Amino acid sequence: MALEAAWPLLVPGGKLLYATCSVFDAENEARVGDFTRRHPGALRESLTFPEGAAHRGGQLLPSPSAAGHNQDGFYYALLRKR
Repeated sequence: MALEAAWPLLVPGGKLLYATCSVFDAENEARVGDFTRRHPGALRESLTFPEGAAHRGGQLLPSPSAAGHNQDGFYYALLRKR
């Protein structure tokens, strides 16, 4: 898994952005939640999305056809190493 491979390379205070082009919980929130439970030094940072961007937590949702922007379903989790 990418998180497991990259995490040991991160220095304390370093940040890792985990991103997928998926809307499936098993590839996103569930995977990051499992990772942070097994790595107590992994702290979840807050993310801010542009106004009007449909999202649920770190899950960026596909844009409705009438939206002023065009986004697909992506997921982001920013982790900081203690």
